[in-house]
Amino acid sequence: MLVRHLHRDEPLFARVTNDAEAVIAWLNKRLDGCIRCRRVIYSDSYGNFAELLAKCGKFAGFKACTQSQQAYSISVLPSGEQLL
Repeated sequence: MLVRHLHRDEPLFARVTNDAEAVIAWLNKRLDGCIRCRRVIYSDSYGNFAELLAKCGKFAGFKACTQSQQAYSISVLPSGEQLL
């Protein structure tokens, strides 16, 4: 399952990259502890996609998306759409 969390470049919102631990914790709670089998892809304010890695329900790092993953994410999730 592909989950997309949009980065909001606004003063009152923490950037996804600055609050990645909280994003993963929130998703893990919302998914009843089943984040382990999902990929968390987010779009930054420049429109680039990256993955938040999770291990045992905890944030474990970042991974840049490949060009083909970028194209796929753009094709499946129109700009501005949020799943969660």
